[in-house]
Amino acid sequence: MTYPDYLPDLDHAVDATLVATRSLTRVELVRAIEIRRRQIEHDRHAMREWQQALAQADRFWTRHPDWSFGQCLDAILAAAHRNAGRSEVLS
Repeated sequence: MTYPDYLPDLDHAVDATLVATRSLTRVELVRAIEIRRRQIEHDRHAMREWQQALAQADRFWTRHPDWSFGQCLDAILAAAHRNAGRSEVLS
């Protein structure tokens, strides 16, 4: 199985022993901090994507408050497809 870069190699985690933070060596603590930093970076990126998706969906939720997010996504994709055929040549 392949995991995102910010996660440790989890294929071997089944055999791993959980260690209390207070027993970590400096090298282990630095590595744990780096792993956590990457996780937070990934979470921030995911949050931006979710916020952008909400902003796009809100265009349709305003008119159709009973729609699901999936229905809004379908409407977004349909609108993008319609607009893709309307290319203008600007001079």
